[in-house]
Amino acid sequence: MVRFNLDRKSAKESQIFLALHYRGKKIKVYTGKKIQPSMWDLDTCRANPRKYRNNCVGFNRFLQDISDQVETLVNDNKPITKGDIRLIVDKALGKETKDSFFGFAESHLEEQRRKGQMKPISIKGYQMTINKLRSFRPTLTFDEVDLNFYDKFVAHLRDASLATNTIGAHIKRLKWILTSAMDRDVHTNVAFKKKAFKVIDEETDSIYLTKEEIEKLASKELAPKLRRVADAFVINCYLGMRYSDLVFVQRENFTKEGNLYYLDMVQGKTKEKVTIPINPEVVPILEKYDFAIPVLRNNTLMSVQKFNMYLKEAAQKAEINSLETVRLKGKVEKIPKYKLIKSHTARRSFSTNLYLDGVPIQDIMAITGHSKEQTFLLYVKADQLTKSKGLARHYTEGKKA
Repeated sequence: MVRFNLDRKSAKESQIFLALHYRGKKIKVYTGKKIQPSMWDLDTCRANPRKYRNNCVGFNRFLQDISDQVETLVNDNKPITKGDIRLIVDKALGKETKDSFFGFAESHLEEQRRKGQMKPISIKGYQMTINKLRSFRPTLTFDEVDLNFYDKFVAHLRDASLATNTIGAHIKRLKWILTSAMDRDVHTNVAFKKKAFKVIDEETDSIYLTKEEIEKLASKELAPKLRRVADAFVINCYLGMRYSDLVFVQRENFTKEGNLYYLDMVQGKTKEKVTIPINPEVVPILEKYDFAIPVLRNNTLMSVQKFNMYLKEAAQKAEINSLETVRLKGKVEKIPKYKLIKSHTARRSFSTNLYLDGVPIQDIMAITGHSKEQTFLLYVKADQLTKSKGLARHYTEGKKA
């Protein structure tokens, strides 16, 4: 039975809370309303209309609406949590708290940030997912997240031209929010655990540049603007850094031991300090810019969008145009390589070329920041490359024989 009682900690005004005994549990939820005890009717558990003059009808209707909705939950004979009732009260109050969907999502994410339990880049990703959900369904509740919602949300993201793996990342984060809330008894909706509520993905065909293609890009005569972008890209093909970390490519971060240069930096994503030995082949390009990345101005990098646009143009002029078979949004297409090149291609080229040269995986991972060997091998598509190398060796040895 639903009952409203006064919290008599205050002599002037007392808070009104809802009390429910259900399946052996006692649930207590504050309604956000206060009243002087002298104006409260203990028999009806409502404001006394003869004493409470401040819109008594509206005050009691507020409580009755909450009571009716909770009774509906009870009559459904399903598990009820404090979060379920808190959500009903939140709606009645017209506010968002930590027990509502967005209130919980925001507060839980802030708690992860405050405790340092999630990396800043991950927090940014979860905030993007929350923003997508809020844009799609501003009044979203935990109970609404079912397979019907899943289908509509995925369709909404596809309509926004998001890649399949990006959509999958948003679903993965949504499931994390739902799981975290359920673990804290905020809701009891298990629809997100169904098999069909899945994290969708597809294999991506991210390209890398061969040593010969890197050399073509490095030696091609280009306009100054394109030359600076091409040189920055070539430099990173020998450093393997994330684009945002290229800000560390400045003279003061380089040291020299014997004939070899080293770059000291702290990776933005992992916060790990790394020392990268510099391949002598790229030193002439670094010396050309006094050991600074040529797309850095006033300690700010060129926007990655502009960088990628100029890079594609430079790669086209360098005739990096072999046809690549790729899967884009579920479709297989053949596209010239220069159209696929982007800032991250340098990092993948660094890893893949070293792997093909037989450099120990752990040595490469120490620079790229990959923590798991399995992840790194997927990153460079090691299985595919190993088979290709084996077949090439077979042809070469066959010719020698």
